[in-house]
Amino acid sequence: MANLLQQARVAVQEFEISGGNLALDFANTVSRRRSDQVEELLCSYPDLIRWARQAGILSSAEANRISRRAEDHPELAAKVLQHAIEFREAVFRIFSAIAAHRTPLDSDLQILTVAFKNLSRKAELAWTSNGPDWRWTDQGDSLEKILWVVVRSSLDLLMSSEKERVRECEAETCGWLFMDHSKNQSRRWCDMKVCGNREKAKRFHRRNR
Repeated sequence: MANLLQQARVAVQEFEISGGNLALDFANTVSRRRSDQVEELLCSYPDLIRWARQAGILSSAEANRISRRAEDHPELAAKVLQHAIEFREAVFRIFSAIAAHRTPLDSDLQILTVAFKNLSRKAELAWTSNGPDWRWTDQGDSLEKILWVVVRSSLDLLMSSEKERVRECEAETCGWLFMDHSKNQSRRWCDMKVCGNREKAKRFHRRNR
């Protein structure tokens, strides 16, 4: 019985990593964003850790160390989670605007700026096997390490020409963001098997009423 409950718990904690970019996958940690039944997927700091593990930000060992630190500092973990969600919403609004060929709000760009300034204090530029890259210097497995990686990804995408490939799912209630790497850049759904088929079925029923 215990094993069944554990398996069910793990199933609930699965995240969809399909946006094609880490920043967009982070923005997609909300389900049915455009509906009146919005589902928050980051309900606790452990949820943030599990998302980071699935997204490849943290190794298993890093996740375990940060989990222990979060357990020892629950108030700080809650504060970091709040900042992460505020940052996520700014990321969504920025790239949703770009997908709609609108200019992002200055207030949202300021949120990215402040996050970068605050977190970059714990990072330094280093030379790696792949060339120059940022290295997180906090040896205490800071609870902010996850957010730092997401901030970098968001800024990298925003400053690159790849942002022109950002799309927002056209399903009525979805609102997920994704990178459109289709040949004609005409992809409309975050997932053809889910939102695509659902929207096509809706249109079919409307035509046949």
